[in-house]
Amino acid sequence: MCIPFFLKKGEIPKNLPSGLEKEVKILSKTKSKLECLKKAFKFICDNFYGKSILFFLKFPRLFVADVFKLWNFRFGVGDGFLHCTQHNFLLRILLIKSKKFSEEDIRLIDYVRRPFGFHQLLQVNVGGRWIDVDTYFFHSGFSFGSSPGKWFVFKIIV
Repeated sequence: MCIPFFLKKGEIPKNLPSGLEKEVKILSKTKSKLECLKKAFKFICDNFYGKSILFFLKFPRLFVADVFKLWNFRFGVGDGFLHCTQHNFLLRILLIKSKKFSEEDIRLIDYVRRPFGFHQLLQVNVGGRWIDVDTYFFHSGFSFGSSPGKWFVFKIIV
């Protein structure tokens, strides 16, 4: 069984839904990498959320990899829930397409815990400093730059 975007970066699509294209244009006009990252973070958090208990209840959704289908789960159209890997895929798309960041500026951090749990967040390089970016747990009280990494047994950097 292959989980899209886990332990590997998904390919950045050429075409995007109009809502994402509009946000890319806004992000490309930001004055700094940090401003771009914070605005992209807010955009994802305003449109999607994550919750650990829903991992099992919405398990089939984990295998959705199409950017147009993912976009249709946003608040106001769908229920807003995406898995952590999907949050990160959309955030990477925004950052790369804004042309403020390259793939080398973005790391996937995959955490594994017993017995069968996992979590993924991004680390983004801004001015030589790697910042943890975890939109999935934002609605659980984690703010920009923080993550629940200590909950997990070990991490894999991709």
